[in-house]
Amino acid sequence: MSRVYSKILASLVLMLSVIVGQASASHAGMYDHVQMQSELEVLDNNGSGTWANIPSYSRPVVTSLKVDGNTINSPDGDASAGNFGVTVAPVNVCRSNQTPSQGSCYATPNRVSISVYYSDSGDAEADLGANRLNSSSPIELEIALNDAGPQLGWSYATGNPTHWSISNPGTTSAVLSLTLEPRDVPSINWGLHSGSEGCTRIPVEGCNVEAGDAADTLQANLLLSLDTTLDAAFKGTLFAGDDTIIGSFEAGSPSTPSFTYGVASAHNEFGGTQRTGTLSGVISDAMLTSYFGVNSSTMTSDEVSAAFPIVRTTDTTGALAATVSWTRWSAGTQGTDGWLVTISNISFSAPKYKVAQGKARPTGSAKLKSKKVKVSVKISGNAKAACKAKKTTCSVRVFKVTSGSLSSVATKKLAKSGKATVALTKAKVKAKGLVKGSKMAVQVWSKKAGKSTLVSSSIFTVS
Repeated sequence: MSRVYSKILASLVLMLSVIVGQASASHAGMYDHVQMQSELEVLDNNGSGTWANIPSYSRPVVTSLKVDGNTINSPDGDASAGNFGVTVAPVNVCRSNQTPSQGSCYATPNRVSISVYYSDSGDAEADLGANRLNSSSPIELEIALNDAGPQLGWSYATGNPTHWSISNPGTTSAVLSLTLEPRDVPSINWGLHSGSEGCTRIPVEGCNVEAGDAADTLQANLLLSLDTTLDAAFKGTLFAGDDTIIGSFEAGSPSTPSFTYGVASAHNEFGGTQRTGTLSGVISDAMLTSYFGVNSSTMTSDEVSAAFPIVRTTDTTGALAATVSWTRWSAGTQGTDGWLVTISNISFSAPKYKVAQGKARPTGSAKLKSKKVKVSVKISGNAKAACKAKKTTCSVRVFKVTSGSLSSVATKKLAKSGKATVALTKAKVKAKGLVKGSKMAVQVWSKKAGKSTLVSSSIFTVS
């Protein structure tokens, strides 16, 4: 390294990289600095692998950067002193003297870290505060993903997102657009906290740090997880944290669909008071449709909150009661049609919050035979109890799922036994283009006093 600092990419990269090099004399192991882009374009066989180790990989490029309303010219390069810049770094790339190995290093990055910085006397300061910006200062980025486009899974930001969109998703022409406000990150001297590896692990698993070792820094970072194993419904999803070190995203199995946000941080603030943080997630309508079979664009915030209760699943003993809110987003204003879910008043060290349906999902099958489709549906548990409530009737609504949207196919009354059979004629099957492998959303709705309410839903695959 050309500087005294071991600039391993601010707090968002420390989570996954091996700590190398010399540290700051005043804050050894604290990640308030990042590397300049030029440093990431040359070979480094002592620290983490750089872009120079993978010359055939077309890395993500920041094509546009605005900081607090000011356009930053030529953002994909080193910022001159007194200006803001951005750095794009590979995570977990092998050096030329390493062999790719699962859990050690990889031939191409499994994650990419993007950090906004302030250039101060040749140092790239990840701390955007210090009379430079505040938590209301908007930062706008456009990023051409290039070879990372087809690999993009989830993304985690340090900040408060106000805009998120991806054009040409899943391709090398994908372009990511993000606007966020910077948020606090704990300042931790990792050399003083043995056993603190969990603070930087993905998925999050614990953070054995009582408090920060200095005042928090104000940062704006983005971590792209290049996870090709993630269910297609979640690819391109964004979540973000305030007062956090790292975040992770996990999806449930097809038989028990759910997804879980995780964040990790120090228990307390530098001053000793209990630390509380905020987690926010962009949940698109297409994501809820493809994975759960619901049309959330027609739901109110109260309805979507009731349909998808959010539950803390780890570090529950002594945990503060978090507050959950759902805010409607639109593509025209915030870049995505869907919802921003905000979980505030989070206590640490490594809480996870699970998003799943509150009522038991309908089970059954959709079978194609002799060019006809028979959909068999059964409900149980609290879903069946909801349908057996006094003066309540329930029905089954069947849809075809295509590219995150629903096309109505049929509706059938649900028997008191909690069962229904929906028989689709040859004409209906042909008109809807149903074939083996087609995805169908099966929704159960209750009706009482003239009001219809979604009870639960499932995705069936035609077999």
